[in-house]
Amino acid sequence: MRGFSTISCLVILFNASVSFSQLTKEDYYNRIDNKIFTYSKKNSKASFDSILRFVNQSFPALPDRARAFYTWIALNISYDVTHLNNLNLFQTFNVTNVSSSGQNPDEVLTTQKAVCEGFSNLMSKFCNASGIPCYTVCGYVKTPEGEIPKLMHAWNVLKPDTEWILMDVTWSGGYVNPKQEYVKRFSNFYFATPPNEFIKDHFPLDPMWQLLPYPISKKEFETPEFHLTTKTGFHYKDSLKHYQSLTALEQKELDFTRYYVNEPDNVLFARNLDVWHNNKAADDLNTAIFYQTEFIEIAQQKLAKKPYLTDWKKAKADLDSADAFSYRAELRLNDYKPKTEEYALQFNKMKEGIVDNKKVSKHNQDYLKKLKPYLIKK
Repeated sequence: MRGFSTISCLVILFNASVSFSQLTKEDYYNRIDNKIFTYSKKNSKASFDSILRFVNQSFPALPDRARAFYTWIALNISYDVTHLNNLNLFQTFNVTNVSSSGQNPDEVLTTQKAVCEGFSNLMSKFCNASGIPCYTVCGYVKTPEGEIPKLMHAWNVLKPDTEWILMDVTWSGGYVNPKQEYVKRFSNFYFATPPNEFIKDHFPLDPMWQLLPYPISKKEFETPEFHLTTKTGFHYKDSLKHYQSLTALEQKELDFTRYYVNEPDNVLFARNLDVWHNNKAADDLNTAIFYQTEFIEIAQQKLAKKPYLTDWKKAKADLDSADAFSYRAELRLNDYKPKTEEYALQFNKMKEGIVDNKKVSKHNQDYLKKLKPYLIKK
């Protein structure tokens, strides 16, 4: 049984323009921004590789590249109001990627329109291709009126230098006016925003992405006014270092686990975690079936006619592999406790199937043992 729900990301755009005079690096950023502005005017439909090459050649320093990608996206990608209006209010984040249509980086570059996930996915792809670790992060946001919409929002966390920084390129490109029209207006406020400021209107599903020494809870975020503690109780740098050491699939499993742990009452997070473990166990069982099928073919078509040693070894290897994958699925099913009744039933069915498979596998292993004295060496 497959089928992840998908978290669609809501953007709450508003006029958050901040004058460059408020930035300590005003002239420095202006130099980068002006170069990107000039380039994009002449190359408004540039390809991903062309933009990447221009930025890499123009800006040797990684922090400058991060700023250049941020500026290019904010200037050239418009918010897709139509797509936002078509989103399902009860969607949740997909385990493999944000799955709303038209939001992968290639499509965003082609249409030059996106919602928050498209903006963030494009930023991640640019940065990672340029040697800057960057992740698309999903979570809740708060409007200037203090409301927390049901739909999720997406932004980026990246490490262009020695420190991780927070960035919301969607909220930096413009805003949606009361007439539901997108108005372009470049803003610096959400570029490398200090974590203690960013958390005021961005709450990630995983506390690690707050980049705070002592993360706040969702309940605190929902409070009209909350105060950050000065205590240090969470070493997010160590957590991020560990996260980076994981494979993409291991990262996704950790994502889903933390989403549920930090919001156990969210039935969508519970179901998504169940689906993840269900699919991983099902993948192992399907692989076991593949090897079992290969064993049967060799046993019927070759060993039953003339039991050559080479065929016997191949059949034995297939059967051992089938047992190994079946055992791996069994471990996952036994170690993980389903959060929903739907998948508790599904897990029990798979466990029953594994018990039956063990009986069949033992019979086949016994068959190979009995055949061993009669093997023919080529």
